[in-house]
Amino acid sequence: MKNNTGATKSYLTEALRNLPPDFALGNAKQYISAALREIEIVEKKRGKREAGIQQQNLQINQQAINQQNAPNIISGLDAMIQEENEKLEALRKTPEPPQNKFFID
Repeated sequence: MKNNTGATKSYLTEALRNLPPDFALGNAKQYISAALREIEIVEKKRGKREAGIQQQNLQINQQAINQQNAPNIISGLDAMIQEENEKLEALRKTPEPPQNKFFID
């Protein structure tokens, strides 16, 4: 991020302080104050932009890590599916208990 506004702000602040308290220089004071406010707005925008870029870089890094771990995740899921299939086969192979007939034919 550019940090070229610090010197400009200090110059404008110094100019504002050194202006004589003359009624005729009221407009000059307003212009200097407006310039200082504009610089602060630019600094806020730059700060937000920098935070957004850092967040975006973090998301990109997380996606890269997830892509690298994808084969491990897939193999883990395959192992879990295999275990569940084995359990299902074991249940299918067990004989069914005899059903009691409660009704008289």
